[in-house]
Amino acid sequence: MNWHVTLGFFGEKPEGSVDAMVEHVRGVARRTSAFDIGLAGAGIFRHDVCWVGVDDPSGSLEPLADRVRQGYAIRDQHSHHRFHLTVSRAGRQAGLADVMAALAVYRGPMWTVDSIGLFRSDLGEGVGGHPLYTALADVPLLGEDD
Repeated sequence: MNWHVTLGFFGEKPEGSVDAMVEHVRGVARRTSAFDIGLAGAGIFRHDVCWVGVDDPSGSLEPLADRVRQGYAIRDQHSHHRFHLTVSRAGRQAGLADVMAALAVYRGPMWTVDSIGLFRSDLGEGVGGHPLYTALADVPLLGEDD
């Protein structure tokens, strides 16, 4: 399954930089405690990408994303902290806006975020021409003090 909440987009990086990126994410995760999030609200980006919003009652996601992005992320990508789960790239289908508007009041259950995943995205290599995501690291949130 390709469902994920993007904290940062790093763009094209040389293979040799992966180890340093993993260590950076490990350092961030070491200093971050687990926290709860849920899904809430819904909408459409660019008239064809359906999304469900992320509810972050503790306010932990934004500072975590800032720390993950520091020094590695492309600044203009995902910089508005609109955390979401993309649920469909449905194309411009009739009635899509009405369906997503009906989900705007959706509130799902909460769950605990206890790790950060680092993925490589190969555009067009996945099913139906969508991105293929390959896990490079899954790092537990440890909440240790420096």
